[in-house]
Order: sequence, then C-alpha cells, then structure tokens
Amino acid sequence: MCSEILRLDEDSPIPLYEQLASLLRDRIRAGELEPGEPIPTEAELSAKYDVSRTTARQAVLALTRDGLVYRKRGKGSFVSQPKIVQQLVTLRSFSDEIKILGFKPGARLLNKEWVAADEDVAQALQVKTGDPVLRIVRLRLAGEKELSINASHFARHHGLILEGFDLGAPSLYRLVEAHVGPVTRATEVITAIAATDEQANYLKVPPGAPLLRLGRTTYVSGGQPVEFVRADFRPDRYTFFVELKA
Repeated sequence: MCSEILRLDEDSPIPLYEQLASLLRDRIRAGELEPGEPIPTEAELSAKYDVSRTTARQAVLALTRDGLVYRKRGKGSFVSQPKIVQQLVTLRSFSDEIKILGFKPGARLLNKEWVAADEDVAQALQVKTGDPVLRIVRLRLAGEKELSINASHFARHHGLILEGFDLGAPSLYRLVEAHVGPVTRATEVITAIAATDEQANYLKVPPGAPLLRLGRTTYVSGGQPVEFVRADFRPDRYTFFVELKA
C-alpha cells in the first residue's frame, strides 16, 4: 500500500491539481481504489488536502481524461475498469492477447453469411469487387466484458473450408491454422468510427459513441491473404500500444 501525503507542496513547480491527480493515480494503481468504487468527492479532496474546490475539480478532470475514472451525473466519479492493452509488435490472435493479459477470451456468433465483397474487402483478399466472401460477425469478450465486434471476411475458397466449423469458438486463428495454413504476418490500419445503433446495443454504449476500428489483413505461408477483419473496439476498455525505435 502506498504511503499517502496529506499536504501538497505549494513550492513545487508541479501544479497542485497535478500533484493531487498523481496521488489519486497511485491509489488507483495500488488497488486502494478498486474498479467501480467512488473516489472522494471534490469537497472531501479539498478538505483532506487543503486545496480549493477548483484544484480538486481539475485533478478529477485529469483522471477522467486519462480514462482512470468516469462520471455519473448526480452520483460522482468512479474508478474505471482497467483497459486491455494490445502491443502492436508481435502477431497474436485476439484470444492469445486476452489470455496473456489474464482474462478469459470469449466470442458470441452474431451472424454468418455470404456477401458481395466491397472495395476494401476485395483489395485485402485479392478478389474482385462483388465476388462472394464469407462474413462472420462476432462479439468478442474478455470475461463478461464486451470489447469489440469483429467482422471477419474470407474469400470463397477459404470460406467454404471454414463455414462448417464452430465459428463461435474463441479463436478463428486456430481454425485457420488447422485447416488452411500457418499464419505468417498481418497488416493493420487503425481509424475511428461512430457506433451504429446495432453496435451500440451489443457493446452497451450510446449510439454514435466513438469506437476504435482496426482493419487487419492476415496472411498465410506463401503470402496469400486469408482473412480481412474489421474489429470495432470500445476505447474505454481497449487501447493499442506501439513502441518506435530510432
């Protein structure tokens, strides 16, 4: 348990609100304030640390911007669930990433159908626009928490191989590697979108809420594309990490 300083350093070049925010961050990361638990009110912080209500409010806003707390109108501020961080340095399946981070991966099949490839799907899978592709839409879970909606696309020859298997199983990669070939590499593009009404319903966010969209094309040996997936993530529960070296 971290030792808590009750009086802030007014002579420090670090603003008082940031000193207070840092103390609260330490308490959250040490587990003293657990996910879903309310943090002290602005009045309580003001009295405990001998700062103004404005300073206390700025500290809470800083934690909100960091994603460490969230506000409930009329009820106060609460500790957020920790985010799942995917490091974009090693190619792993979603299920493997979740397991490494200590969660149980899950999937729920929402839809499976043959559709006409749009331009992006066709380019990724190296087929013609309008060619039939198998689209598998799944809700991805970490434990009981909804993380993303993944729409995976497979060209006809691969789709015919995969469509008879249990597509609600946690890892499609396992099916691909067992019945198509070993996955060797992938390319990814990350953008932002607004949640549709259907996505909002499954992910339990308001319609129009921002989502992180990851577009990944996965290749098997020989450089052949096998899957193109659009994965739309809740940004309050998932984040991406990239390390750049000079």
